[in-house]
Amino acid sequence: TGVAYIGNVSKARGADTIAEVAPKIFASLGCRIAVAGPLRDDTARTAVGLEAIDYRGVLTRPDVRLLLDEAAVGWLPLHHTPNHEKGWALKLGEYMAAGLPVVASDLEYCASIVNRYDCGIVVSADDTDAHLDALSYLLRDRDEAKRLGANGKKAILEELNAEAYAVKLNDLYERLLRGIAVS
Repeated sequence: TGVAYIGNVSKARGADTIAEVAPKIFASLGCRIAVAGPLRDDTARTAVGLEAIDYRGVLTRPDVRLLLDEAAVGWLPLHHTPNHEKGWALKLGEYMAAGLPVVASDLEYCASIVNRYDCGIVVSADDTDAHLDALSYLLRDRDEAKRLGANGKKAILEELNAEAYAVKLNDLYERLLRGIAVS
């Protein structure tokens, strides 16, 4: 499998972009887009019927891991919505943890993670040609894909994990309590 998309599948989450880009990737590189997750609207149901999409259904956590182990690139084609702009997309963390380079829409928070940790390519959410170009680039340049994927995995292992956040939260509480005790 070349490209993986995991999570809810809907128009707001880029099912229309997937449907437009998948046939072009299939025609030029011969690989299908592996999609896994619940179908949330008609756009999603139409998209997964395309020959260029390998729809896996709703997977268990171990099966998601197996899918990501098969993939070369993780894709985050979400559209701009208030929740998408500010939120951490779980699929981003899963792609990074699996050592996959990411092609991500220019959502405020997710783009900042991809850019900060140099773990993928950020493209305009509504520019399907940009998504296609970024995916094609990473599928063709395996060395660059490997480098970006390694950066993402390192970020998860060293900084973007529960243990690291617990240390930061504990430090914050200690500083706040010292400030209250001094007052």
